[in-house]
Amino acid sequence: MSDIDWVRVVGFTGLVVVMWELAGRLKLSGRCRSGDARKLNHVTALAGGAFVFGWALEPGARASCYAGMAVAFGLLLVMCAFHERPPFRTMFAGYARESDAPHEAFHVWFSWLVSIVGLVTIDRAFGDMTVTRTAGLVLGLADGIAEPVGVRWGRRKYRVPSLTGGATVYRSVEGSAAVFVATFLVVVATRTPASVGLALMTAAVVTLAEAASPHGLDNLTIPLAVGGVLVAADGRV
Repeated sequence: MSDIDWVRVVGFTGLVVVMWELAGRLKLSGRCRSGDARKLNHVTALAGGAFVFGWALEPGARASCYAGMAVAFGLLLVMCAFHERPPFRTMFAGYARESDAPHEAFHVWFSWLVSIVGLVTIDRAFGDMTVTRTAGLVLGLADGIAEPVGVRWGRRKYRVPSLTGGATVYRSVEGSAAVFVATFLVVVATRTPASVGLALMTAAVVTLAEAASPHGLDNLTIPLAVGGVLVAADGRV
């Protein structure tokens, strides 16, 4: 507990909660699409966490990251439990996706849970905050832009299974292409020294993992794919 940087933890969770409120207001006012509002939250939590904790010095970085995830997830569970009451109604609106009805709350908290499980798994397995940071950035940015790109420009659709057996879920080739490009750019930008070949390999594996994952599980498979490729490239597996 003494290693936790509570200033970072409070700053991170405050940023996340402010974005919940902002995204909800933008959606309810008609100034933001449902998927875009959701991805604003997605990018803020994952990419924001990577920046806030990923470049901090050990040993506080890891302890603070875990504390930040735990506190934010606890607040998310409260929001989901009371999503029909103010002030949580507005926050939840920015995260809920109508196509997930009647399981909107499940998809909100479950997406967070599998993201945390994926990031903690690779961090505990490999003990490398650089790899964990990169996985968080890829999950936040690459997966974060896939849905908006697919909604706006997706023409070539393919079906993916849903964990809840609800409405048919589709992804698009255009959205998958966005995942590839964003993953490539993240790995090139964060890898020292930069490796185009490794970035291309990581992007290809992540894109295939995202495309093949059931709706709701891509937040788990993406960080596992990133971690596996990066660690294998370093010869540690």
